[in-house]
Amino acid sequence: RLNDQLVELLPIEHFATCLCARYDPEALKFIVASAGGPPPILIDGATGLARCIEGGGLPLGCTAFAEFKPVEIDVRPGDCLLLYSDAILEDFGAPEESLSPEQLAERASALWRSRGGADFPQALLTALRGGEPLDDDLTMVFIEIMDELR
Repeated sequence: RLNDQLVELLPIEHFATCLCARYDPEALKFIVASAGGPPPILIDGATGLARCIEGGGLPLGCTAFAEFKPVEIDVRPGDCLLLYSDAILEDFGAPEESLSPEQLAERASALWRSRGGADFPQALLTALRGGEPLDDDLTMVFIEIMDELR
């Protein structure tokens, strides 16, 4: 319904990205639906291997016929899910330095293997940008699956 309202409300060539995620702790499963944003990245806590979770849809407000199919992501304790906006990928000052989501997953994997999860989001941002300011607003959510509540 939100998409239909935005199609009517927004001027042509304006849109919004959105990601909705729900976690089922009993089933150890995320259900994610994305509208126009970059794919979530799942980091295997045991091996450090990271992969993009494909399955996103068009941005909200583009067309009334857009579909937003949820994707199920099975996780285990120790795994991590990285949700982020495209600001972490883009480098407007040097476009050739911009990253693909797959390149971000590779860098996240290498960083995870070298240092683990302590302050991982800040360490990832520092490794990618070296303290340089971003050209865009950034949203990043890092979720680590715990064995139990601490």
